[in-house]
Amino acid sequence: MPSAIEHYTCTSAEDMLDKLRPANELWQSTRQFWAFRGLWNDDFTLIPSALRSSPEAKLGYTFAPKKGIQPTNQEQINAEFRRLHEFYWSIDAQGLLAPVDSNLLRTPKGWLNLEKKITNHGWPVDELLPLLALAQHYGVHTRLLDWSDKPLVAAYFAAKKAVEKTSGRFLSVWALNLDWVVNTAFPGNLNTSVYIVTAPHASNPNLHAQGGIFTTEMITRAAFPKPVNCKPVNVLIEKEWKTLHCTDPVMGHFKLPCSEANKLLRLLNQEGINAATIYPGYKGVADSLTERELWDIPERATYWMK
Repeated sequence: MPSAIEHYTCTSAEDMLDKLRPANELWQSTRQFWAFRGLWNDDFTLIPSALRSSPEAKLGYTFAPKKGIQPTNQEQINAEFRRLHEFYWSIDAQGLLAPVDSNLLRTPKGWLNLEKKITNHGWPVDELLPLLALAQHYGVHTRLLDWSDKPLVAAYFAAKKAVEKTSGRFLSVWALNLDWVVNTAFPGNLNTSVYIVTAPHASNPNLHAQGGIFTTEMITRAAFPKPVNCKPVNVLIEKEWKTLHCTDPVMGHFKLPCSEANKLLRLLNQEGINAATIYPGYKGVADSLTERELWDIPERATYWMK
């Protein structure tokens, strides 16, 4: 039966790397229009952290914290908005740059105007998307889902966690055709279940190195009283794909036994993908050295030593 998702079970780390390469015929010269997400456990779903029931999302202010998915979209949005508000004030208190117009956020009037815009137009609003992306990138629970425009980076995250956790059977890399999402599934439509979000790379070296990109669901005013939609991205894509009577797959799902994760991590290093390149800076370099202990076989670090 035709499906929006093409599934592949890779037999080795080399096999997965080969399938993810731009020259592989799977991509038909369109690889630059795809985004990728790595999962260390293939049992996990493509659901953003703010909409997960296990573990429960942490939402709302510190003095009135909320946990887990809220009963309605309205309550969920309020909790997410307050959590973002708290994040903004916390980074500002540390003298850190916020990737938004500070005039929108620095006064009660500014925040009230944003609340009104959310009420009238939906969530999330464009003005706060860069701040949401920054918060998501540093572990704050949001409705953004992390992807990368670099498939080997996605494979790195899956392999690194799989080696550390040692409890999964398969790791996986998901691929999403952004061109189809933007120009076929939801052209010019803000009422979309899969909305593409980018964030400024100039102020975030890690995001730049990782090729960070995000998806989210846009919630319109009409949907505020309804229950929260917690369906994974692949389910939402499959539904839209069938509605449009498409024929070519628009997602890829690549599985690899976790027993190959150590080798995959080593081979990725040979491709220039390791902690030092994923997290630019001194700590990334130090972590990349420790990471060598996780490889399947040792390799020399420098030609000065035998």
